[in-house]
Amino acid sequence: MLRMILSCLMLITGVSYALASEPEVVSKRGELLISAEKLVADFDGSRYRVLDTRDRAAYDKGHINGALLVDMVLWKKLSMQPFGLTDEKIWQQPLDELAITPETRVVVYGEMMPEVARLWWLLKYLGVKHVAILDGGYASWTKAGGKTSTVATSVKPIEHPVAFDTRRYADLDQLVEMCVNSQKAVLIDNRSEGEFSGKAGFGVRKGHVPGACHVEWVEFLDADGKFLPDEQLRAKLNEAKLAIDTPVIVHCQSGGRSSVGVFVIELLGYPSPANYYQGWAQYSTDASLPIEAK
Repeated sequence: MLRMILSCLMLITGVSYALASEPEVVSKRGELLISAEKLVADFDGSRYRVLDTRDRAAYDKGHINGALLVDMVLWKKLSMQPFGLTDEKIWQQPLDELAITPETRVVVYGEMMPEVARLWWLLKYLGVKHVAILDGGYASWTKAGGKTSTVATSVKPIEHPVAFDTRRYADLDQLVEMCVNSQKAVLIDNRSEGEFSGKAGFGVRKGHVPGACHVEWVEFLDADGKFLPDEQLRAKLNEAKLAIDTPVIVHCQSGGRSSVGVFVIELLGYPSPANYYQGWAQYSTDASLPIEAK
């Protein structure tokens, strides 16, 4: 009866009413993505811990004043080694050196979005609650008139109680159970079209997990490297049929591009999907697992 009444009201007034059984999806753009203009206006050198994911040469040439350089080669190496995402102890020193606590407001930027998103995801997985990405990176900061420096920033390490947020991570067994043996979860592949089709790629075998939806990570960004508006992002993910109560697992080759996918889905207001971080680099090595190619 309630549904019938609301339907009549919608026809009469043109207003949409959300039913109690249909939870509202609320964008987290203001929480997870920060514009250069806002960061410049809010920046006082202490409110945020700003992290630079570029290489040393780019950092030395010029960086956001006060930004710390993060060794992404090391962070990726740690995350991809056996037990890298199940052994909290190996992350204690790298995280301590960034002087971050669980409540620190962190902003991550760089030139390659997969590496920016990789650090964003790893920090969230390691228990840092407030991590945002600078939309448009360093170029947007300089364009907005933000202060820059060529002097390396140093900080005193702070001990951080590393605590994995295991909801954000899916291992191979979970992927197989949720997406191969059953269709309990939506699987999204953020690799290139060539990798997905099996015409290109770096895995032992080429192709994709049967039933996976394909959305290449570059489709989430505009020509300036900024994230598209929410409505356009939703359209890109239309095939995945995202829903608040449906589990989602995202993957790529080795964690970076899938971190972009995780970020976008969370940005749109859906529960954070699980990142099958080891990705196709691991899945393709097991000859017992099915693949499709086209």
